[in-house]
Amino acid sequence: MAAGPQTSYNVISVSSPSDLRTTRRERLRPGVGGELRAARLARGLQLSDVADQLLLSTRQIAELEMEQTGAFHNEGFRLRAAQSYARWLGVPDPIEGGDEPEAVAPEVTHPVDQPTARARWPIVVVVGLVVLLVGYVITRRVSGRQQTDRGAEAQPVLPAVSVPAPVPAPAPTPAQSAPEAPAPPQFAITAEEWRDVSGAQRAGQSLQLTVSAPCWLFVRYVDGETVERQLESGEAFPLKGEPAYLALGIERAELSLGGRIQHLDSWASQGQIRINRTGLDQIVSALTSH
Repeated sequence: MAAGPQTSYNVISVSSPSDLRTTRRERLRPGVGGELRAARLARGLQLSDVADQLLLSTRQIAELEMEQTGAFHNEGFRLRAAQSYARWLGVPDPIEGGDEPEAVAPEVTHPVDQPTARARWPIVVVVGLVVLLVGYVITRRVSGRQQTDRGAEAQPVLPAVSVPAPVPAPAPTPAQSAPEAPAPPQFAITAEEWRDVSGAQRAGQSLQLTVSAPCWLFVRYVDGETVERQLESGEAFPLKGEPAYLALGIERAELSLGGRIQHLDSWASQGQIRINRTGLDQIVSALTSH
């Protein structure tokens, strides 16, 4: 009687409660907003005084004191702003973290079928068919080559025929122009154009960003420096240096240089404007073209 397929099983390890990992999540301490407000009033400061010092909007300062989140585009920005506010007023660190357990999923393994002698016979049949097919192909090729050789021996020898030498092509005349070099990419910005922007900034004509309504701003320059702040409606923010990425929480804004304006509506999507280095190169190229 033929033996059936043999099945082997791997041991399934199940995590115990002691195998749980922990993660740390940061959040503001309860009541820290009242501490910030009390420290500000004790110094006789207005919301605008704090906003000017920390480069934030008065709404963001007020929401930090009320422990709200509407004026911040992400929780990390809100936590860092609260930390800067507390450090400036001398309030203890407003951020706390709690250890929360996170279960480790058990590893589940499935039974592995071990092939037996009965399961191997299809493989033997397939290998035998492949060997027969290869032998048939080789035999046909050898037979065809022999027939070709016999046919070549039976053909008469023809007299040699001289072939005229090829006539060289005429040399180009002076009137013919050399092929033009491929044109550079349409919006590839050159080092000279960036020098034009830098020269204009030194002359008092900086690359200005203007927004149509209050929104948040994020800029990353090529040297790694980043800027995060809140812009008011109609505010003109100067971009100093060579920006590599620009993001706005609004769909209508514009960049200008020396009286020339480039609207940013083409980069708007889902209530935001996001422009990478290639898009910024296109804008600067358009503003510096003569």
